[in-house]
Amino acid sequence: MRAIARGLSRILPTVVMAWLIVMAFVFATAVNAPRAQAARSCLYFEFVKSTNTNSTLYWRWMDDYGRCIYSASWRAGSGVTTDPCQLNAGWLPNGWYDLKSTGHQDSYSGTSIWGRVWSLQDKACSNGTLRTQLFIHTEETSSRTQICSSDPDDPQCWDSTKAPGDSAAGTNDFRSEGCIKVRRQSPEGSWPDAMSAVDSDWHAAGLGQASGRTDTVYVHS
Repeated sequence: MRAIARGLSRILPTVVMAWLIVMAFVFATAVNAPRAQAARSCLYFEFVKSTNTNSTLYWRWMDDYGRCIYSASWRAGSGVTTDPCQLNAGWLPNGWYDLKSTGHQDSYSGTSIWGRVWSLQDKACSNGTLRTQLFIHTEETSSRTQICSSDPDDPQCWDSTKAPGDSAAGTNDFRSEGCIKVRRQSPEGSWPDAMSAVDSDWHAAGLGQASGRTDTVYVHS
């Protein structure tokens, strides 16, 4: 028995030390895993498709421990049909989107889109149709103001027009040719200024133009 006891006294410290090393590794892995995930997946937009005029855009960011648990959300729209393969009409195909080299701009001046925009990569839908000219944007001028008239669909004004089947004012402008659209303040109605919040959260993260930034928007149903 004394021999067994002496043998155990030699073995047990080694076993205990090995156990402590394993537990330390497990703890370190558990702590660092959120940080590794956050390096790819935090500070990104998530667009959850529901309907063309009433879907949700989230902004995701991490806490001090690297956990991707914080978010803000706004009503958003995309397309006029739920067929992602229909050019200039369907909502965005699912998947991750990088930003193009033009990235984010606060004073974009295009032919049909102006103001605050995020330029998204082209994306092929399930049948191979390539969707191009994709943005996150609102309806405003390149100087981020409004030009409104009696026209029910001014291109540089978030109009009060109701979307088909929607009882709320200011919902028709959520419709698009496929881009993600969020609402902004307008002289035509009183509703949340989502675009200012989206733009503010982006800049608060210190991202700026973020030319070519990868994995910036995640789209799914």
